[in-house]
Amino acid sequence: MISMKRQWLARTLLLALGVLAIGGLFAGGSSGCGDSGGGGGGSGLGGATTVTGTALAANGTDPIAGATVFIPGTPTALTVAGGKSIVQATCDGAVVECDDPPVGSCASVCTCADGTYTLDTSACPADSTTIRYCKGSFCGEATLDCADNPDACTANIVGSTASGSTANIAVVTGSFDEIQNVLAKLGFGTVNEFGELELGTESFDLYDGDGSLGGTYPDSSALFGSLSAMQAYDIIFINCGTNEDPAAALALQALVAEVGPEAAHTAYHVAGLKAVSTDLASRIRSYIEGGGTIFATDLAYDYVEQSVPEFMNFEGDGTDVATAETPDIAQTGTSGIVSNATVMDGTMSSWLEGRSSNTIDTADSPGNSCTTTVNGSSTSLLDPSADTIRIGDFLAGWGVMEGKHSGIGSETFVWIQGPVDFTDPDDFSAQNGVVRPLTATRRVGSGCVLYSSYHTSHSCATEGFWPQERVLQYLVFETAGRCVP
Repeated sequence: MISMKRQWLARTLLLALGVLAIGGLFAGGSSGCGDSGGGGGGSGLGGATTVTGTALAANGTDPIAGATVFIPGTPTALTVAGGKSIVQATCDGAVVECDDPPVGSCASVCTCADGTYTLDTSACPADSTTIRYCKGSFCGEATLDCADNPDACTANIVGSTASGSTANIAVVTGSFDEIQNVLAKLGFGTVNEFGELELGTESFDLYDGDGSLGGTYPDSSALFGSLSAMQAYDIIFINCGTNEDPAAALALQALVAEVGPEAAHTAYHVAGLKAVSTDLASRIRSYIEGGGTIFATDLAYDYVEQSVPEFMNFEGDGTDVATAETPDIAQTGTSGIVSNATVMDGTMSSWLEGRSSNTIDTADSPGNSCTTTVNGSSTSLLDPSADTIRIGDFLAGWGVMEGKHSGIGSETFVWIQGPVDFTDPDDFSAQNGVVRPLTATRRVGSGCVLYSSYHTSHSCATEGFWPQERVLQYLVFETAGRCVP
């Protein structure tokens, strides 16, 4: 696999030279998400000077906000702000920005929160046949065929799952989370009637981090054991309930089978089943600083805290110092709660308003209302008047963030925060209805780190999306792009 660092260097060089004509772009094979090869076959732009449409995920349904839409070709003059060229668009009267195209382009623009775009193509050759989008390492393309309707040319662009046109993804399985199911729902695999990934259909690499894959996939040590193995991937998803030690992963599986997921979740760290070694923490940091993304949930928080302690101040140890806290100390969250959490980013809020989700009809968490398996309307997901979303399925002992570190916290962005219940690990007092960060990201070096205190609705997998899965879906693409707004 081509490393992300090498892709970035190659793209930067090509943009600087400004010599990518369309013929040259298609002649050299794959060069990351900017060139998935081929294209064409349609009549091209013809006389069209504007193209409109929507950028969609690989499932052909869900829109991609903040993607860069472009037509490959000889670069035109780029807007420069603060010494960096940028791409802009006007969405609902506000100017939004996105990243430059990964290759030379004759036209480029950003998508709005609903994935729509309007691209001025007046500087592009009439025989341009391919239009593309990229959101970080996730890309898609469509064929332009404007001859019959040059005054209202449209092109919806669907994301690709082909190697070279999408992010290189690794997923480490865990006993209490299945982010691989969300990826499958996004088009990166096939889901069964229960909304679970059908093994063997995935277009990403799975590693067994909890002993659940029965030897059919490599265990997590094959990934975590070397920096070079990790650097083969743009994004590494670490599910709640994973372990770098295969023997400990099997022990956790046995514990889940013996006492059930809820009790096993509580006993996870008490039984000594999780430990992030110093060597692995160092490798994770190097991986992130070099341009990789770590996406971790719930009990996998130590993979973040032990490698990037400046990311967030977690509960416990009674200090606000950006040094790694005692492993597992923040795992004091209360089970069975639902948080009416606030969405802290306007673009995410607008995107969520247009999505549907399974409905949490009562105060129960999803695990207690599994009969609700059908997608509801968009109002089941977000209260637009308050920008709040109902987050549930917290298992006992979930990892609790306290807040940003003093002085360096501005570099961490909190996407979701809300009232939750937990036990203060310093004095063991009950903390009920206290607002805490629930999902956050931080740019570290050239890479990105995300941690979410909640995870996918492990207790109630469905073909549709639960509210928290919609948030994590949005952030899959966001962390591959700018990481923070």
